[in-house]
Amino acid sequence: MFWLQVALSFALWMAYGGTQMRRSSEIRQQVQKIPRVKRGLLAALLFVVGAGILFGGLFVLSGGDGVKPSGMTVPAWLIITLLGLIFVHLQTFSTAMLVSMAMESVTNDPLPTSRTENPPGKSDETPSA
Repeated sequence: MFWLQVALSFALWMAYGGTQMRRSSEIRQQVQKIPRVKRGLLAALLFVVGAGILFGGLFVLSGGDGVKPSGMTVPAWLIITLLGLIFVHLQTFSTAMLVSMAMESVTNDPLPTSRTENPPGKSDETPSA
């Protein structure tokens, strides 16, 4: 039963991650409104806080009777699933903040080529003297 519960929670976490991936453009627009320095600090904080919430919650639950090799109680399973969703959410926003910082100097506009084409009949060569 334990591995079935883990698989179902994992599937839910992956589905939520997929949903967030499809919303990545909207998420990037949201986080770009945050000033650059604050975005960098917040991104690092969200990485740490997300992991702390997940592993702290798992640590607390592992000390009780909610998690056993035979399976998890329904409340423990729901709490672990919720902790995982919070973790995925915070990691998504943290990553979006870091990516938005890296992509600020990148433009999507096509750059002109460094070589220009001459009109027909005009040569690239300079006349020799």
